Amino acid sequence: MMQGPRNLQPRLCTTGGPPLTGLLPGLLADMELHRVIRANPKIVVGYSGITGLHWFLHAVTGLRTFYGRGAIPELCESRAADEEEYAASSLAFCVKHLFRAITNCARL
Repeated sequence: MMQGPRNLQPRLCTTGGPPLTGLLPGLLADMELHRVIRANPKIVVGYSGITGLHWFLHAVTGLRTFYGRGAIPELCESRAADEEEYAASSLAFCVKHLFRAITNCARL
C-alpha cells in the first residue's frame, strides 16, 4: 500500500468499507510496514471510519495526516448555482486549503 518512490502519491479516502479497527492489530504488529511508511511517506486524507488510521500513522511512524473530507463525494461534487456561490462554499474552502497544504513547501 505505501511502497514506491517518494513522488507525490496521495491517499484520498472515499466513503464506506470495512471497519479499520479489525485491521489495526495486524498493522501495529508489522514492523516492516512501519519502516516502509517512514521511508516512503504519503499524503493521507480522510475522516470518520479511518480515524484510527490517522492515529496509527502518527503514533507509529510520526506521519502527519489530514483529517478531513473524503475525495468522493465531497471533493468531487458541487451544487453551487454559479462561480460566486461555489467560491463561498465549504467545498471551495476545503479544496483551496487542502491543495495549498499538499502542494506548497512553505509553512502554513
